[in-house]
Amino acid sequence: MQIKKIGEFGLINRLQQRTNLSDPSIVQGIGDDCAVINISKDRLLLATCDVLLEGVHFNLRHTDSYHLGKKALAVNLSDIAAMGGVPRFYLSSLGLPPHLRLSWVDNLYKGMKTLAKENGVSLIGGNISSSRIIFIDITVLGEIKPREIVYRYGACTGDAIFVTGTLGDSALGLAALRSRKKIKDPLALRRLTKKHLSPSPRLREGRFIAANRFATAMIDISDGLIADLRHILKNSCQGAEIWVDAIPFSPEVIRYSPLYRMNPADLALAGGEDYELLFTVPRKKLNQLLHLSKEFSFSLTMIGKITGERGKIRLRKTGGEPLRMQKEGFRHF
Repeated sequence: MQIKKIGEFGLINRLQQRTNLSDPSIVQGIGDDCAVINISKDRLLLATCDVLLEGVHFNLRHTDSYHLGKKALAVNLSDIAAMGGVPRFYLSSLGLPPHLRLSWVDNLYKGMKTLAKENGVSLIGGNISSSRIIFIDITVLGEIKPREIVYRYGACTGDAIFVTGTLGDSALGLAALRSRKKIKDPLALRRLTKKHLSPSPRLREGRFIAANRFATAMIDISDGLIADLRHILKNSCQGAEIWVDAIPFSPEVIRYSPLYRMNPADLALAGGEDYELLFTVPRKKLNQLLHLSKEFSFSLTMIGKITGERGKIRLRKTGGEPLRMQKEGFRHF
C-alpha cells in the first residue's frame, strides 16, 4: 500500500499504534502538538519538531533566508504556545546544497536568532548535511507546570470555541506572492505576505490561557481551521458548530480576497498557516476570559460551540441553514 492511500494522519495513527510507551515518565507521546515528559515534581518538559522542505513548505522565489529562518523557528514555537508552555531551547538540523552561498546560511541563522532573542530561547545544537534541496528541521524544548498544560483533548459539550487574531491572512499572502496580480497598497501587501513568510507564534496568549486555566483543549492553526478543529474533536469525542459570520478577518482579507477570486471564509476554514490558537472554553469561564483579555489587549473571538455530535462539524451563518464545506485544509499526501 502506498502512503497516499492512508494520508498524513493515517500514517501518524499507524506509527502511534506501533509505538510502545512503557516509560512512566512519558505523559503524552504521539498525537498532540508536543510530546510531554515528566522531569520533576513541578515541571513538565515539552518537545516538538517541524521540518520546512524546499518545494513543499517554501519557495526561494518568494522568501529570503532571514525570514525563512524566523518562520522555521516560529512554527515550532507555535506548538509550544498551543500547549500553554514556555519555550527554552532549540536545535536546528539543516540539509544544504553545496553551491549555496555562506551569506544565505548566515542570514538564515540571523532570522532564527532574532526570533529566539524575542522569546528567550537559546540555540543549543543541531546537525548539518549535504542535500540536493534545502530542508530545515527545528526541535524546540519548553516547559510548563503540570496543572497548567492544555492538550488537544478535553473539550466538552457546550464549550465555546475561540480563536486568537484574524484568519486567512497567510493563505491570501501566499496567493499574492504567487500571482501576477499585485495589491497596489504596499502596506497591505506587506502585512499579508508577512503573515505567511514570518508568522508570530502566540506565546503570550498561550501562557495567558494556560496560566488562568481557561481552555479545556487547544491547538495551533497550521493546516486550516476545520482540519485542526477536527484534531480537538477526535481527541475529545465531540462535534462542533462554527458560526461563519463570527470568524475574524483583517481589513486586508476582506478588501483584497476578491482580487484573487477567493472567499474570506474559505481562506480561514481551509487556508492554513495562520498559526493562531484555536481553543475551547467552558461557559462558566467566559466572562472572566473576556474581561481579562481586554485588560491585556488580547484579540480573542468566539466563533462557535462544541456539540455532542461526535465527529460532525456544522457551518452556519447567523440565523441561516447549514453551509456545505468545500475543502478542509492542507494535506501532505
